[in-house]
Amino acid sequence: MLAILRHTLSRMRGQIIGWGLGMAAYGGFIVVFYERSIGLQDQFTAMLENYPPEILAFFGGMDNLFTPQGYLHTYMFSILPLVLGIYAVFIGAGLLAGDEEKGTLDLVVCHPVSRTGLFFGRFLGLMLAQVLALVIMWIGTVLPLGSTSLEVTPWDLALPMLSLLGM
Repeated sequence: MLAILRHTLSRMRGQIIGWGLGMAAYGGFIVVFYERSIGLQDQFTAMLENYPPEILAFFGGMDNLFTPQGYLHTYMFSILPLVLGIYAVFIGAGLLAGDEEKGTLDLVVCHPVSRTGLFFGRFLGLMLAQVLALVIMWIGTVLPLGSTSLEVTPWDLALPMLSLLGM
């Protein structure tokens, strides 16, 4: 099973790095643009006053948009479950379908590895790929924190990302 896990992670190396760096860049941009967003608070509040209450309720209210936690929730952590779900579907679909298309599934299955070992090795590889992509994103989001006035600690950013692993 460990051989299957290593093989799965080595096959997904490019996807882990690519998705991780993309999400890290997004997280870094969100952190860096916090000051600009705070500067537009009056204009944004005036715009929200014209919205019907149903639309505001659909977006979860906009009461705490300009607090650091509300800003991160609105612009990063509300989108992240969708992005991570798409990432999981892409890499999960390619685990068996990719081997079957290349014709290498027969070679993998004919080795002395049980079907459950193959399944759990691939499943753990999928989970570790998500963890590694989130770690890369966390690093990319934490690095610009020192140059902004966003008052959150790296641990405050890690907890919502850890909660995404339960999905």
